[in-house]
Formats: sequence, structure tokens, C-alpha cells
Amino acid sequence: MRGALSVAMIFSILSLPAKAENPPAEKDLARCNLEAYVADRDPAGTNIRSEPNAGSRVLARLSHLEEQGEDYGAQVTILEIRDGWARIDRAWFADYGSGGRTLFQGRGWIATSLLGFTINTDALKAAPSPKAPIVFAMTGHGWGPDSVTVSRIFDCSGSFARLAVRTPDGRHGTGWANGLCGNQVTTCS
Repeated sequence: MRGALSVAMIFSILSLPAKAENPPAEKDLARCNLEAYVADRDPAGTNIRSEPNAGSRVLARLSHLEEQGEDYGAQVTILEIRDGWARIDRAWFADYGSGGRTLFQGRGWIATSLLGFTINTDALKAAPSPKAPIVFAMTGHGWGPDSVTVSRIFDCSGSFARLAVRTPDGRHGTGWANGLCGNQVTTCS
């Protein structure tokens, strides 16, 4: 009996799931997956930094693309927003006629004040959920949510971002929106 118990114990120990050798660090986990465009029009380019602060090392500078008399900023994938900074893992020029191309691949930070979205949903919500109560309507006579200006990006969760917005009729609101588009030519809908 003693031998059978030992074999059973060994078998149960060997059957336990193995621990991941390199579990993802918390800083590598994404809180959201959003696309935004670089709204900064600094001729020197927009800095991608190594850490979420203006004093950290510059990893890359994103310039603008001028095409057919229009000026376009790069698009970025946002994974997290923290203290006025967006952690990104990619920047690219979309195919607006000349072909798309990757500008940056890897992790870096851009100040959220330099980013923008087109909004495709007509209301801001109280929480990052389609079922959350509406806290601010974004439609008016002759205009819709794609005419709303994003004045600040506070946070993100999944496909939602917590934003401060200004409507064409001068109203200001804050809440969670999804249906966000990083394309500067279309509304992604």
C-alpha cells in the first residue's frame, strides 16, 4: 500500500500544470486595443519615448506624410493609457494612396495630448460597457459624432477610451466611448 500511495502521489505531482517559465510582466499586458492617429503637427516629428515621461529617452520620431496636398499623422496601436501617456506597440502610415508602411515596431510611449480619434458612436457612457448608462449625447442639428473634437484622453479599457470632448455647438462632456477610429480619411464604419 505504501508503494502504491507513493506512485499515486508522484503521478499527481507530475500531472500538475507546469508553471510558465517567463510569465508576461504586468507592464506587458494590454489594457486596451485601440487605434489612434497622431494629431501633433510639429515639423520635427512626434517623439515615441521609452517611459511615460517627457524626460525619458526618445526611441523614434514620427514625421508626417504629405499626400495630394493633405498632411497626415501616423496611426498607432494603443495598449494602455497612464497619467497622460499612451503605451503603443506599433506606428504606421495607412494606405491613403501611396501605400502603407510601418514606422515603428515595439513598445513606446506618446503623450495622449498628441493623439486623436474619430468617434463613431453617438453617446459617451458612464463605464466602459455598451450597457452602461449614457452620460453625454454627441449629436446635433446637422452634425454627428464624427464632428466632435477629442480634447483629452484619460484612460482605456478594451475597445473603450475615457475621453473629454467638445461638440460643434460648444458643449463639453466626459465619458467612455467605443467605435473609435484612427483613420484620418474615413470613419472606419
